Amino acid sequence: YRLSKREDMQSNATCTPMSCGLPPALVHGSTLAKKKNVNYDTTLIKALNYSCNAGYSLNGRFGGATHQEITCQDNGAFSALQPCLPVSCGPPDAVGHSEASPALQEVFFPQELMYTCDIGYATDSKANGEKQFETKCTEEGDLTEPKDCLPVECGTIRTVENADYNKDKIWVYGEDAEIECLDGFSTDKTTALAAALFTRSCQSNGKWTNEEVECKRIE
Repeated sequence: YRLSKREDMQSNATCTPMSCGLPPALVHGSTLAKKKNVNYDTTLIKALNYSCNAGYSLNGRFGGATHQEITCQDNGAFSALQPCLPVSCGPPDAVGHSEASPALQEVFFPQELMYTCDIGYATDSKANGEKQFETKCTEEGDLTEPKDCLPVECGTIRTVENADYNKDKIWVYGEDAEIECLDGFSTDKTTALAAALFTRSCQSNGKWTNEEVECKRIE
């Protein structure tokens, strides 16, 4: 309390409660307290209640305390108001063959991460498929499910006459298919052993190398 006098009665002094002013604002939180001056007597009767918004807590963890009270103290200042901290979703998910942006050690509500698949990878294995996707930290402290970056498919090998190779396999980026010419055939019509074999590689664009190479009858 402090000693104060009325202007019309200077000889009479009274003790009045210390004023702390308007209730302070809480970032990412709110209070039902009215926006009017608060004094020491006000919070003796009832403390000011604050609560954090969804996605925030007093310890930065989902399920942590979200409510707090403050009072107007006898020195004319409010008691300490704890900040509302964003809920942590933990470290970002590791997605193979991709890069996340921004590069974070820990993700907090409401942050989002953009993943970009490496060259030769897409979420649907198609050369012209989706190569970017997002995940975000929810108010419950969970990261939304990321997609996978899968190697681009080149499909099966186009028919090569007079040759032996795996005709059923679905080949993907980074894989090499060996094709062996049948007896009496080679890639250059000679009997050289090296000319009896050739390789087709599945590329990042979903196309094969050496598609023009064929097995021809040896002359």
